[in-house]
Amino acid sequence: MFKRWALALSVAVLSVGALAAPHKATPPTIIATQNFLNQTADLPPTTVFTPTVTGMYRISLYFECQQNTSCGFGSKFVQLNYTDASGSTSLGGEFGSDLVIHPASGTPVQVLTSGSIPTYNLYVVVEQLF
Repeated sequence: MFKRWALALSVAVLSVGALAAPHKATPPTIIATQNFLNQTADLPPTTVFTPTVTGMYRISLYFECQQNTSCGFGSKFVQLNYTDASGSTSLGGEFGSDLVIHPASGTPVQVLTSGSIPTYNLYVVVEQLF
């Protein structure tokens, strides 16, 4: 009797464990890239992508000063605008930034710049995490 009960308990525990298997990790998928080259003015809010599903996304921003251009700390600011469950949100940084966001589906994710550098490049890569 004890062996049957122990066997039934073991099967039940293994079945529950199979149902609660951990999420299988998948690599991020690049879904958009944009290069803004030889910019000589502030970049106005520009849509880099519009998610088709709500989820986690990583936005990599890399800011590059052109040769022979003064490029000190605080001279150029990159901002990301998007809408999540709480409403409109803005994040920003300087030079190189990786930002993880959770935008609502169907709402644009935009990038803009402000500051005082005459000529610059801005590179944007968008990855869907899940």
